[in-house]
Formats: sequence, structure tokens, C-alpha cells
Amino acid sequence: MNLALLSIGVLGFGLYKLMRETDASIRQDERDALEVLYRDRPTPSDVTPFVPRPAKPTLDALYRKYGERHGIDWRLLKAIAIQESSENVSAIGGMGEVGLMQVLCIPDASGYCTAKFNVQDWGPPKAVELEDADYNLHIATQILRWNLDYAGGDMREALAIYNGGLENPQYGYAAQVLGRYAGLGGSQAIV
Repeated sequence: MNLALLSIGVLGFGLYKLMRETDASIRQDERDALEVLYRDRPTPSDVTPFVPRPAKPTLDALYRKYGERHGIDWRLLKAIAIQESSENVSAIGGMGEVGLMQVLCIPDASGYCTAKFNVQDWGPPKAVELEDADYNLHIATQILRWNLDYAGGDMREALAIYNGGLENPQYGYAAQVLGRYAGLGGSQAIV
């Protein structure tokens, strides 16, 4: 029995030694391959340093940005986005509305919206541009600002126009948005 253990021990040591030698040769092969791989690699002075892109702003940050820019409570913008698209930036409506704020856009042959508005400093938007949440909110906030100015600051009237236009204001829609707005802590004071 002692002889059996001794032979297993010798055999085990031999396997261990063989494994270490094989492992060492594999490691050397790996080192050689890495040396070839990195031999022609540029030095750190040749490489442009990695600069991470800034994080994409959250929807709430966008609501705040455009609300502040146009004098509209950001919570009202959020309430409209919830009502219009459930804050889905890729939403497409049944009548050609696009994106987060469901801006109505019926594209012409060149892809520009044939809407009745030209947004200040931007001209008519393209449908594909309205799929970007930042751009969509920018356009929608300018439209809402125009509606608020037209309605003398009356939020209910401005929201009804936002949804149905001047010819067919939708007061039921306005009531729904104002309910969501109140739920977000907004005030229905004249803007």
C-alpha cells in the first residue's frame, strides 16, 4: 500500500511538473504574440486622448431648459409630453404628429413639415428632426409660447389651441393636461 501511494505521488509530481512546463511555454507563446501585436502600436504621445461625450440630458433636464428659455413652467411641458406621448420620444401619431410632444408634421417631398409655422431662427422643421427629443421639445415649446401669447397667458386656451389649432380648440384635452400639471405640483396661474 505504501508503494502504491509512493508511485501515485511520483506520477502526480511528474504530471505537476509537466503541467507547469506546458503552462510556462503557453505563457511564453502568449507573451511573444502580445509583443508582436503591440510592436507597431503608437506611443502615448501619438494617441489622441479619449474624451467622453457629455451624457445625454434627461427629459426633465430638457423640460427645465426649454421652460426656462421660454418662460413656461417645466412641469407644464412634462404634463403635455405625458398626455401626448407618455414621454415616448419615438411616438408617431395617427395624423402625422411626431415625437415626445407630438408636433404635427406632414412632410413635403423634401422632408420638411408643411405646418403653418416657421419656428424662430430655425425655419420649418424636418420630420426626421422631430424624432430627436431635444429638437422636438424646442419646437413644441416655441409653439406653446406663441399660443400662450395669443391667448393672453390663459393656459387652458393655449393648451386647447396646442391640441386642436385655432379653428378647433380642444378644451377636454386642455383639462386633461391641466389635471396632470396639477398632479406634478404646477399652478394654473396665467403665464
